[in-house]
Amino acid sequence: MNKKGENAGNQTMVVYFLFLVFIIAGGIALGVSIFYGEGIDLRANGASIINRQIQLCLSEKDIDWKNGTFTDECELNKEIMQDDPLKFIIKICSIECEKGKVLFQSGSNFEACDLKGKNKYYPQCTSGFVSHEEMKYEIITGIGQRVKESGK
Repeated sequence: MNKKGENAGNQTMVVYFLFLVFIIAGGIALGVSIFYGEGIDLRANGASIINRQIQLCLSEKDIDWKNGTFTDECELNKEIMQDDPLKFIIKICSIECEKGKVLFQSGSNFEACDLKGKNKYYPQCTSGFVSHEEMKYEIITGIGQRVKESGK
């Protein structure tokens, strides 16, 4: 005897099977697109983090700029900055960098910070101001190294 609902269980399993196939295919497509897709550019975020760390340090500590101990007092890795000056650029000035005295500088290509939208390979920079007692500082930080090149 053939009952009408004998194959109903098999038919509902096909729906679940197709659902699983679509989930797996979507996961593979997403993984391939992330691996071979456009690189993630975190340079602006990194520059903001370094800028904020320097702002906190300058607002809390008295820095003796003549001794050159700024990197030690603010817990910055001096070797990384000296290894590749294009990777990290840091400039600290009294009052404003256009008018004031440069107190600390690592790297030299600060003009590229103004050309951020012109070329995607220029450093991504962040500037900020901080005051400590009677002194006002401008801090310009930038990162010039991209995290991942796309499709390579």
